[in-house]
Amino acid sequence: MTTKYQKQQQRYEAEKKKKDIPSSWDKASTKWVTYLLIGGVLFFIIAGADIRGYLIRNDTSWASTIGRVQSIEPMEGMDQSKVGNRRVTIGYKIKYRFEVDGVIYTKESVFGSRLKKITSFVGAIKPTDIVEVYYKKENLNESHINIDIDSGFYKNRKTQ
Repeated sequence: MTTKYQKQQQRYEAEKKKKDIPSSWDKASTKWVTYLLIGGVLFFIIAGADIRGYLIRNDTSWASTIGRVQSIEPMEGMDQSKVGNRRVTIGYKIKYRFEVDGVIYTKESVFGSRLKKITSFVGAIKPTDIVEVYYKKENLNESHINIDIDSGFYKNRKTQ
C-alpha cells in the first residue's frame, strides 16, 4: 500500500521527467537564427550604400568626364505616422548633361533617399555645378553620375 506522500512523490517525479524533455531549440537552430540576424543587419547596411556607383567607378569599361547639373528635383510621397499622413522626400531626380567627342548627352538619374550619400550630395551640389559623370565606353547612352561627395573629384574641386 502506498501512502499519500509516496503518490505525491511519484507525481512530482513524473512532472520533472516531462520538463527534462529536450526542446527543439538546439545549437543548429541558434546558429541559423544568428546567421539570419547578421544577414538582416548586413542587408540594411548594404541597402544604404551606393554599391552600383562603387562598382562603376572601379570598372575599366567605364570612362569619366565632367558634366553639369541642370536640375535637382525632390520626389515626394506620403508617409503614415501615428498623427496622420505627411509628405516625405522619397528620392531625387537629377538631370545632368555631359559632352563626349563633341556630342552633348542629356540624362536623368533617379536616386532613392535611403542612399546615405544622396542627401549630402544634394546639399552640396546646386544646379549649374560641375559633377563627375561616368559613361560606358561602348554605349555612350549609358551613364552614371558620381554622388560620392567624399571622392577625390569633389574634394579637389572644393580646394580650387
